[in-house]
Amino acid sequence: MVPDATGVAFLQGLELAVVTLYAEAAVPIGSPAAVHAVTVFADHHRAHAQALASLAGAGAVPAAPAKLLAALAPTDAITSERDALAFLRTLESRLAATQQWVLGGLSSVPAISLMASVLPVECQHATVFGSLLSLPMADVVPVAQGVGGHLDPADYTAP
Repeated sequence: MVPDATGVAFLQGLELAVVTLYAEAAVPIGSPAAVHAVTVFADHHRAHAQALASLAGAGAVPAAPAKLLAALAPTDAITSERDALAFLRTLESRLAATQQWVLGGLSSVPAISLMASVLPVECQHATVFGSLLSLPMADVVPVAQGVGGHLDPADYTAP
């Protein structure tokens, strides 16, 4: 079980890392639908990070932790829109898995409420990217969100 203060600060740092990685992955994206999705979703992640920072109070992190950025960074070069969309879909899936994993250990109503409202958004992001990639529906919409591929806050200390 992750204490709420630790979990919320970790998730805030995770959202900040996602914002940074979105900016890097967006470079080769050019189709109007993909540009719109990336722009709107990056704004969602900024808002999520801000909401988590408010909840974290003095425990909020000032920037994306380098260790999280390294853990989530693409393993292959992103040279095309398809590469970028595939990376962002995987990123959103890992973010959702991590949020679900942390959510299971939260105990305060404000933290649980916030994560219960944010988690479905991340799942929707992954679904949109799967659609933009023209993946089969069975791959785009999982039966249930799991915690496979989650990041453990114990492995990533705040800066």
